[in-house]
Amino acid sequence: MSEMFLVRHGQASFRQENYDVLSPVGIAQAKHLAAHFLTMDMRFDTLYSGPLERQKDTAGHFAAEYRKQAIPVPDASIIEGLTEYDTRTVITRYLPGIIKNDPSLARDQKEMFADYASFRKIFERSVIAWVNDPDCKGIESWRDFCARIETSLKYILTENGSGRRIVVFTSGGVIAASMKVVLDIGDEQAMRLGWEIVNTSVTRYKFSGGSIGLVSFNSSAHLECRGNREFITYK
Repeated sequence: MSEMFLVRHGQASFRQENYDVLSPVGIAQAKHLAAHFLTMDMRFDTLYSGPLERQKDTAGHFAAEYRKQAIPVPDASIIEGLTEYDTRTVITRYLPGIIKNDPSLARDQKEMFADYASFRKIFERSVIAWVNDPDCKGIESWRDFCARIETSLKYILTENGSGRRIVVFTSGGVIAASMKVVLDIGDEQAMRLGWEIVNTSVTRYKFSGGSIGLVSFNSSAHLECRGNREFITYK
């Protein structure tokens, strides 16, 4: 039996020119996760990361905390298939039709990069339209995205034998897709779970042979024990 821990990246840089950069809070979240695991004397045989900077940097800050304690930890292997779906492309594709059907969202569109509540409203409506679109001509479909995540998970399972402990640094949509793959839940249900995934939260699976099962979802104990709500973030 082996264990795989899927970690959402730390808080990125919402409202900044380059979103794909960890904020100071995001860096702190990655360090708190490492400290939490170190307290439990957790050791990891393999690290993986998606190719995005926020994913790789979360892995890097996590590993650095281990090395400060002189505890060996491998560099993260990059798996391209663990990248997030393209949020900007999804919003660009579906938002005009959404606003046509609900003109009240035009105000949220204007405020979406200044106000997180407006962004989330636009984001959620656009993503649900994407999930339910059977065509998606010209862009990656939700079904293709889930297939990509399933392929990446199978690669990790195949590459690691019994008795391994693995940590994977990725994104909320990837973790949501993994839940659909592992639990065989509905498309919208999986995506809505993804909206509640906290930055650097941990979703834990156990696997043996070709089977994989869920142990826990979206655990943020390493942040909650800090007693500071600023560490509980979703972007």
